[in-house]
Amino acid sequence: MKQVLYAILSLTVIGNCFGQTLVANPQDSQYEGGELQLMNSNSNYNKWSIDNYQGSLRFHHDGSVYFIMNPNGNTGIGTSNPNAKFEVV
Repeated sequence: MKQVLYAILSLTVIGNCFGQTLVANPQDSQYEGGELQLMNSNSNYNKWSIDNYQGSLRFHHDGSVYFIMNPNGNTGIGTSNPNAKFEVV
């Protein structure tokens, strides 16, 4: 499990090493605890976001969640609501 998480984080960092990084204020302050946006100099192109939403760590792009880790330990790839410790859809 640690190796999978390390691989995902490494690919995210490597793939965006030439981009700009900024910390954004929460878009939904009731549920979101902050957001990190990864993008190139054109803010409308290839924007990935990492955020804390209702206590879940999410990686998302273009409105789709690709990786999520919930506070209960359930982790998912390709699903925004994993029902197991590790679920791939």
